[in-house]
Amino acid sequence: LNNLASALVLEADSQYTGMNLTAAEALALKDVFFTKLTSAAVAVNNAGSMSAGYMCASLNLVSTISSNPLHLSAALVARMLDHVSILVSDEHSSAASLPAACASSALSSLANALASTRHANLSSAPLSALITTVEHTLVAILRETAAGLIEGTVAIA
Repeated sequence: LNNLASALVLEADSQYTGMNLTAAEALALKDVFFTKLTSAAVAVNNAGSMSAGYMCASLNLVSTISSNPLHLSAALVARMLDHVSILVSDEHSSAASLPAACASSALSSLANALASTRHANLSSAPLSALITTVEHTLVAILRETAAGLIEGTVAIA
């Protein structure tokens, strides 16, 4: 699912670059992707079956979706950050840790979210909320990644 969605996102970006899609149309497509992906991540997380492979594939996809800040609205950034947070928090500790390569995709997504704020014209209240969410997500990324750095350690909530 993640690989197929990634191919569709790359195709949407290609169509935008080729002027076959407007920025608004590309944004709408990416919004649909996040709707489906977030509901899948919530289901996997609630089932307690989050695997490192699923987390990595999903985080790579989020990084791909968020790569063009012109295709991100304030609402889509908020949904994207919620999605990343669900993935890296792994509430049921299904995955022992977040592999470092996956953390790179998560950090890339956070950087893309912050870069998109220049285009989203956020007022100070939504920007403050976004920064707080980025900060909490960053802490979760670091905590989950650190758990895999030393043999035998586990993530601490």
